[in-house]
Amino acid sequence: MKETRFGNWFQTSWIWSEYVLGPALTCLSQSFHDSLDAPLSAPRVLDAGCGIGTAFPQIERDLQPCEIIAVDIDPQMVRDAQAEASKISCPVQIHCGNVEKLSFSSESFDIVVCHQTLHHVNDQAAALHELHRVLRPGGHMLIAESCRLFIHSLPVWALFRHPRGTQKSPDEYLDLIKSVGFAFSESRVTRSSPFWSHPDFGLREYLGASLSPEREHTQVGVVARRP
Repeated sequence: MKETRFGNWFQTSWIWSEYVLGPALTCLSQSFHDSLDAPLSAPRVLDAGCGIGTAFPQIERDLQPCEIIAVDIDPQMVRDAQAEASKISCPVQIHCGNVEKLSFSSESFDIVVCHQTLHHVNDQAAALHELHRVLRPGGHMLIAESCRLFIHSLPVWALFRHPRGTQKSPDEYLDLIKSVGFAFSESRVTRSSPFWSHPDFGLREYLGASLSPEREHTQVGVVARRP
């Protein structure tokens, strides 16, 4: 689904880098390294839904890949991502394509990074099947998603564009990831509700109010493995 002008701008903002992308990738990368029995040397990494390439420097720093292959469905974002790719030393190839039907060979990546992509996708199961297909056995998918409670909130509905019928709760995303063949332990799952994902953008917390413990989380992340 084509993003709004505000949504495209938001990916270039410091809010996106400092509060959305950066913390999520840091958490996923740490969990990934903690899950390994031995360090993984120079992995080949797919950035699935790369947007304008803001994640490239952090992928290079945290995962130390031999190569980053990136894909996004928006031709303008692919062009913009080329500029980000030029800022890092790791080789980067950027493709225009749909994560529901990737052009890459099966079992060709060691790691897939998929940050805030699935909630833009109409057929999420198809996308996950493709990410599973292109991972080598024993490879890992590092995925973080905004969930239904956030995507269906009024500010997000007004400012961004997402498919309405496909949004999921954290547990529904985790069930879907398992259903396509990925494996993970609960220790590799992170459920959270960062301030920026609240309808009031964290004002109640800032003023000292506490959130209900029964409240559904707005974000989920997991390091999942292809057995």
